[in-house]
Amino acid sequence: MKLCTFLLPPELRPRWCEIAERILAENAILQFANQIGSNFLINPFTQGWRVNLNSDALPDSLERMMKVAEKYGTKLVPLKITQVVRKRMPYWFHWANKPQLVSQYYDKWGRCQQLNHGIKYVGQMLEHATKGRRMNCKNRITCKCLACYRDRQEGCENPAQCRKNAGLKLDNITPEWDPRKHEDDPEDIDGGELEPPDGVEYTRAWNPHAAAPSWPIQMVRVFTTPDVTQNSRRRAAGAATRGDVELYTDGSCHDNGTDDARCGSGIWYGPDDPRNKALRVDLPAQSNNVGELVAVLVA
Repeated sequence: MKLCTFLLPPELRPRWCEIAERILAENAILQFANQIGSNFLINPFTQGWRVNLNSDALPDSLERMMKVAEKYGTKLVPLKITQVVRKRMPYWFHWANKPQLVSQYYDKWGRCQQLNHGIKYVGQMLEHATKGRRMNCKNRITCKCLACYRDRQEGCENPAQCRKNAGLKLDNITPEWDPRKHEDDPEDIDGGELEPPDGVEYTRAWNPHAAAPSWPIQMVRVFTTPDVTQNSRRRAAGAATRGDVELYTDGSCHDNGTDDARCGSGIWYGPDDPRNKALRVDLPAQSNNVGELVAVLVA
């Protein structure tokens, strides 16, 4: 239960989760902590750093939580990647870094980006890399544009060079996670709570936003198999192949063709199969055809 709460999106998390993240960061394995400050270690499940479970400073409750996470295969599984999530991913120790970094974290500009600009997330690094383009920056050390002036006020000695390096820092990320390689999708969701199941007997069906995570933590799954991360990367890149699955779908509607029409959907894999579903359709249009289409789309 503690682990499940820790994996909730920000708007649903209790205060202790934020405190726990800071404690875990303070107890990161030294090979990670020595490269960047603990303030830039956001979450071990959405970044590629690990917690030192032998640390005397790690509370017993968090040690147990992390051991449960390891035991039951808690991993980030990106079945659907949106631009919102790409930009909200923590930048440092990005989950989808290339095997060989193009630009090291602990170089001069990496320290400037951390300490002077406070960059923690991919979206912030992207903003830093491109801000000069919007303010007529001359990209010289002597430039006096507003963007360079503000950066110098923050302590950056060469804003143009720092921004150029920010572009190299983004090159560390694999293309499917690099927001520069993708266009903003107007249908991407920017926050918002997902509604709970509607009643015990039925599940609310076909919320078009439910499949699009708003936060990286929503892509973390428990009970994964050892190769789930590799397989999910293939799926995210559109390279996965799946075998055939036989199932049956149908829809029905009370008072079909009237203003009082209420439809539902059914998905059936076989006797006592846990994937069998009865779905209540919550859409403006209500008809037997809508119920049938929703069943196919959900399946």
